[in-house]
Amino acid sequence: MKQIPQELKASLRKAGFDRTQVEIIVALSGAEPLSIQDVAQLVHLPRSSVHLSIEELVEKGAVLVQKQGKRRFFYIDSPLRLRQIISYDETSINERKSILERTLPELQALFTISRGEEPIEIEELAGEDGFVETFYRSLEGGHAEILRFGGEAEKFTIAREKLKTFREKREKKKIKVRLLLPESPFAEFEKQDALGKSREVRSISKEMYNPDVQTSIFGDTVAFTVWDKGLHTAIVKNSKIAGLLTSLFNIAWQNGK
Repeated sequence: MKQIPQELKASLRKAGFDRTQVEIIVALSGAEPLSIQDVAQLVHLPRSSVHLSIEELVEKGAVLVQKQGKRRFFYIDSPLRLRQIISYDETSINERKSILERTLPELQALFTISRGEEPIEIEELAGEDGFVETFYRSLEGGHAEILRFGGEAEKFTIAREKLKTFREKREKKKIKVRLLLPESPFAEFEKQDALGKSREVRSISKEMYNPDVQTSIFGDTVAFTVWDKGLHTAIVKNSKIAGLLTSLFNIAWQNGK
């Protein structure tokens, strides 16, 4: 077998080639196409080990194959071909990273649950459609009640057409609503309109309560809608946060009229 400096072999090892691969590369460098048996004899390694290593080098593009009938012969046409290994590994690493990034959220959720922790899921919506979606989403999950911190009822003039079927669906599901509003003539109208519709409205003095954010609490979810030009909504899913907001709602409810 041709002699090659040990320093060169060491460099190939540092580049990521294992011992068998290094010996195969040395044997095939500058040689005529060789069979697996020929290579195994040259490197003094088991034929099975040589076969596995050569097949891997072929798959990664570092070694080429020449067929003669049913027999295969292997060769390296240029040392530069070894770069194919790095390119192949880079692609493989990127694919593994992509798969891992997609898997990590599920693993994180499993990890926190196993430790008795609960993840906080946050979703952002925008515009009238996002606002409407929070209403219909509050009908999902099988909970019995929706709690709402409402703003000035006079401001609630958007999406009325899109919400026409909301009350019908809510009543069909037998989901009750409790709504807090700042005191106003319109709030008084809302109180009367709610009678007999599985809906109860109370009001609080505007000096104490007059938010520009509507907050809905249902199950383990809280939805905050900011009354700005973009009508931005943040949906937070976490039972502890929902529990805190429920407690605050009940405190305010007791002080409502």
